[in-house]
Amino acid sequence: MGVTWREHARAVAALEAVAARPAPERADAAADFTLTLNAFRRPENIPLLTHLALATPSVREVVISHNDPSIPLPLAPHPRVRVVRRDGPYGPIGRYSVALEARTDLFLSVDDDLFLHPDQLERLAEEARGDASAPHGFYGQLFDGRRFRYNRGRSDGRVDVLNRAYAFTREHLDRYCALLDLLGLSERERRRLTMDDVVLAFCGAERPRAHDLGPHVDCPTEHDQRIAIFRRRGEHARRAALYARLEGLVTRRRGGPDALPIRDPRSPRRLPLWRVLSA
Repeated sequence: MGVTWREHARAVAALEAVAARPAPERADAAADFTLTLNAFRRPENIPLLTHLALATPSVREVVISHNDPSIPLPLAPHPRVRVVRRDGPYGPIGRYSVALEARTDLFLSVDDDLFLHPDQLERLAEEARGDASAPHGFYGQLFDGRRFRYNRGRSDGRVDVLNRAYAFTREHLDRYCALLDLLGLSERERRRLTMDDVVLAFCGAERPRAHDLGPHVDCPTEHDQRIAIFRRRGEHARRAALYARLEGLVTRRRGGPDALPIRDPRSPRRLPLWRVLSA
């Protein structure tokens, strides 16, 4: 959303240039982030996502939560990559549970249908390192009291919930665990929780911050109803109910402007084929 065909082509070329170089076996001396990934229904994306993370200067290690052990993970061993294999199906909250045992106090996490360039990941790391008042990302939603308004991004501002990419601290992670306890979720309910991003939204003193990272590249399966959790029946209503419940439990400062809605009709997802062929 908000990425033109020409921008998309440049972003893909930039990713290809990174992928053509070997992933560094040693982290930079100043690297202070752990990047966590969920491996579930898109295992073919994990090698590239891992490669992009290892090429990010601030990333010390990559930890992968293998949330569906019945699906093989096509990933070659690497000294800076650790895989946590679950004993059964596990939800997206896996990105936070593996972070608890990481060796850093700063974290990045990216959904398995999103390819961010190392420069974009580094920007998120810098923002989180400089401002720990709230989690950081690049895209999100606003809540109007009844339902969510989607597609807030390509701008700098506040959102009510971040989606797709996250930068957070150990303090946010500890708060996350405390909120799960406050919600009274059992271990089984936590493993099956699909709205992990809603909980993260309440882990800072302020609302999350979104940043304009520029054009990004999506996996074609991003909106695939067979894979994408947010496309499940009733998921939007469940998200709104959880947000409203947390809003009644947690107080956050609401300073700063909201991130702007994305309004670009030239998006590759919407551009007519004849426009592409005649460009």
